[in-house]
Amino acid sequence: MDASICWVVESLVHCYLTVMKGAKVATLYWKYYNVYAWGVPTLLVASGFIVRRVKGIQVFGPSGGYCQVADNDLRLYIFYVELW
Repeated sequence: MDASICWVVESLVHCYLTVMKGAKVATLYWKYYNVYAWGVPTLLVASGFIVRRVKGIQVFGPSGGYCQVADNDLRLYIFYVELW
């Protein structure tokens, strides 16, 4: 999962809550924002290393200028699943 998408979602949710519920309510969710925006990408990167260690499948590697996921299908799957 692209970490930048997590941060964009976090910002949008915070703006939405600020407008709809008020700033005090929105700030109550900061710990959840951080768990989501830091935790989800960290877990996905860790899972790539775990897959490599357990299954011997190379997940990360040279793949172009913008992404380090080596397999084309896996790269598309990782990116587009989070958009749904």
